[in-house]
Amino acid sequence: MNELAGEVQRAGLVATISGSTIWRWLDADAIRPWTHRSWIFPRAPDFATKAGRILDLYDRVWEGQPLTTDDYVISADEKTSIQARRRYPNLVLIHGPVHASWLNQIEIYFSIVQRKVVTPNDFTSLAVVEDRLLAFQRHYEALVRPFEWTYTRRDLAEFLEKLDRHSRRQEEAA
Repeated sequence: MNELAGEVQRAGLVATISGSTIWRWLDADAIRPWTHRSWIFPRAPDFATKAGRILDLYDRVWEGQPLTTDDYVISADEKTSIQARRRYPNLVLIHGPVHASWLNQIEIYFSIVQRKVVTPNDFTSLAVVEDRLLAFQRHYEALVRPFEWTYTRRDLAEFLEKLDRHSRRQEEAA
């Protein structure tokens, strides 16, 4: 925050400001860069509906009904979904909203791998990549527990409302 405070001063927006003031302003608003790796500004009009379906599935609910032990949720891209549809003809495909990889648990894991294993990209061979990935997998499995998803439809609604209030204030100020 001190770096941001210095930038705001250099830009001439304020004479002086502390990092803690910047922190309080951002915390009171919808922008919390210290809690997110990237900014999340959903633009799709059906974002809440599509995201809500995914959040319900993490809560083991589909169309208001609890999932049974015989119901499975699979995350698949286009190619693997074709294979899954052939194998499971009663499969129901759910498409997530655009720009919402933060809702996809496997994408969260991939981002951890990207930060902790693949960066920097200093591999001398594919064998080195394989060794580093497998070593990380063993290390990670020994340390962590499965993701316990706690973000709900209510959390999403509150977040989207906060973003909306922020946008309205920005438009009024302009």
